[in-house]
This record gives sequence, structure tokens and C-alpha cells, in this order.
Amino acid sequence: MWSNAGFGKLKDVQGLDGVEPRYDPTVVKTTTLSRAKPEEVNLASLLKEDWASKLPDSDVFPSALDYHEAYKSGRLTPTAVVQTILPLIRRDLAERPELTAAFLQTNVELVLKAAEASTKRYREGKPLSPLDGVPVAVKDEVDLTGYRKTLGSKLNLTNKDDVTSFCVQKWIDAGAVVVGRQLHTPVKRGSGLTVQRRQDEHARARP
Repeated sequence: MWSNAGFGKLKDVQGLDGVEPRYDPTVVKTTTLSRAKPEEVNLASLLKEDWASKLPDSDVFPSALDYHEAYKSGRLTPTAVVQTILPLIRRDLAERPELTAAFLQTNVELVLKAAEASTKRYREGKPLSPLDGVPVAVKDEVDLTGYRKTLGSKLNLTNKDDVTSFCVQKWIDAGAVVVGRQLHTPVKRGSGLTVQRRQDEHARARP
């Protein structure tokens, strides 16, 4: 994919000779916030935002803010939400609702554990962020602990260290509940090998 995109040819562009390399991101050391991790400070600051004033005037689908407000008021809990969602997306049940067409795997134990931890935080008045307890799903193209990675193929491309990709980990650190892994369009490799398609799982349109 690197070669197909031509990224390796950028170094040969005329006019770049003699240009000083620059490596990003540039990290600036600071002595402030030394007693707290920057991530924790950033998440805590999000809880102080007036998100309600930023909602559109027209009717929209429920947002992460709607979940957050419902959790704070006690009208809903993250555990109750995932217990409602799981029967709609699990592919291992005898009867598969329509939404299962979009999902490949669901680790029920991990989902319930994360939801229960979030419910406990709200009960104690200590949510991590406005995303705490909000259900999210991850496509089958990034690493996710407890899940296989196939890139929409029949291959097992799971990281041997069973890690979670940085971008997904930021969601989890904010308290979001990953309810499962969603289907991913197969990829085509630079060698000309087309990864075999999961015909039975990709035949139906994905939401």
C-alpha cells in the first residue's frame, strides 16, 4: 500500500535536497500540570463544557451528549444500554436481527465489564468524560484487545501482543464502551494479492 501510493518517491522530489528534515509532532516540555497526567486534565475539562448550548436547533438522532445526560440523571445506565444493544448485534445468537449484518465480533464479557465500570463511576458522580459509557464500535482494520483482526478477509491478522490501537485506546481512556468490531471492506495488497472476501458477511449492505 505504501508503494502503490507513491509515498516512497517523496524523497526524490526535486528541490528537497538541502532542506532540513523536520520530525513531528514537536513536543514542548512544560512544568505546568506536573501533578496530573495531561490526558486526565483534558478529559476533566470536557466535563465542564456547556455542550447543551452547542446542539443544533433541529431534531437529530440521539448524540453522545444525550447518553451522558441520561446517565447523570440516573434515567439510564451504561449497563442497561449495552444489555439492550447486545441482542441486536451479536452474531452468535440463533436469531440474527438486521443490525448483525454490520458486526463481525462482540466480546460480551469485555462489553459488560466496561459498562459496569462506567455505571459505577456515574453512580459515584465521577464520570471520566462526556464519552463515559457511550457505546461505540470499531471497524475490523485496527487492533483491539480481545478481538481478532482480519481486514475483512479469512486471514488472522491479529497483533501477536493482543494490543489496542492508539486511536481506539483514547476512546476507552475516556470511558467509551466498545460494543464490538464492525465489518471492513477487504483490502488489495501491493503485491497484487486480493485478500479473499467474506462472501457470507459482506453480501448484504452494511448500515
